[in-house]
Amino acid sequence: MANPERLRAYLTYFERLALQPFNRWEGFSLQRLETRSFGLRAQLAFPCYALGAIALHPTTSPAERERCLKAMAALIDRMLQRRVWAYWAISAEVRQNVVNPIARGNGEFSGHLAMMLGMYEIVGGDNRYDTEPFQLLWSHNSFDRFSFTHTSLVNTLWEQAKTSKQLAVLCKPCQVRASQMNHILWAFALHDALHGSEYAAGNEAWFNFLQRRLALWGPNFPGRGTLNALYWPCLNLTPSLSLNFEDAWALAFLAQLQPDLTRDLAQRFFSQIRHLKEEKLGDPLFAIPQAYLPSLPFWQKLEIAEEAVTTGFAYLLAVELGEEMLASFLLSYADQQLQPIEQQVVGEGERFYNRSLAPPFATALYALGEAGGLKRIAERMQLKVTESTNQRATVAEARMPLFRAIRASETPSRSPRL
Repeated sequence: MANPERLRAYLTYFERLALQPFNRWEGFSLQRLETRSFGLRAQLAFPCYALGAIALHPTTSPAERERCLKAMAALIDRMLQRRVWAYWAISAEVRQNVVNPIARGNGEFSGHLAMMLGMYEIVGGDNRYDTEPFQLLWSHNSFDRFSFTHTSLVNTLWEQAKTSKQLAVLCKPCQVRASQMNHILWAFALHDALHGSEYAAGNEAWFNFLQRRLALWGPNFPGRGTLNALYWPCLNLTPSLSLNFEDAWALAFLAQLQPDLTRDLAQRFFSQIRHLKEEKLGDPLFAIPQAYLPSLPFWQKLEIAEEAVTTGFAYLLAVELGEEMLASFLLSYADQQLQPIEQQVVGEGERFYNRSLAPPFATALYALGEAGGLKRIAERMQLKVTESTNQRATVAEARMPLFRAIRASETPSRSPRL
């Protein structure tokens, strides 16, 4: 059962990060390599997802829900800042390509942005990002300004997906990853629920490819995880590389999209989780069991993975699949090992996990799980679809008498038989 006080403390933390002056980034980890896993795009996107779930939690008051939406909008606006996607633009300039960050080959940015926009609208009903186009500005030259709406962004991703028979969108040049693809699939599903489009109808092609080429079946050897981490479409090659970080991320965000496939893969994945031995817990009579998903220090040095975030994704997956006991063990590990900070800010308590390469990223995963996970968003999407279906049925029913009257007036009258 979620603790409302903890959810409010997470809200206050994310609110402080999001609503500070536009040119201030206090509390974000600015020293991280933007081309790796812990860049600003992750530190903005995952708190936005967490706030969406907190806003829909039954214990959240209307005033707190408005605070969540305001912070989500601020995080989206920060995502548009050039410093967030400069890594892409600089590289594009070197290659003498267009610096548009929504261009082909940058799904790790555009997928997050599209999911953030969809989640913001599904939670609060505000469609400002469709009625008021937003700009991504690299320089004051007209050819370095890129204007999009929520719909045009999702459609751009769809056009990119259609160039691949797997309907895969490149997260980097010549690179597809299951973890990043999930955000694009969520963006498609959210737009369909909001606007009646049918982008997600093509998702099955990707799921089939995932099951056939990326999922690892058979013997579960050490170092052989659940999914191949990469696919190189330009070579049609799947290198033999799996990471706990990528497995946990991909499965956590796949669970609501493909629950049966996720459960099949999770049986293998959960065997990678480690439980702390009793001697590390202190007195076993009073110790709360702890579990974590290991990550090699080598990957942390490269800023590709770390234990705090890897365990956070595992916790979120356990929540999504209803594995309550395992989820409690993983959350206990975070509370005991990840240096939780609880402090007062302007009269309100805030909470975050400090032992991470990027505390906003790590904290968001645990906050999202404690708020009920992506299931909150999926339920809201289903409700929206049901409302739209009922509305269309009501309109059709209301029009039926008029339709019948028109048809009757257009039907030629027959002369009475003699």
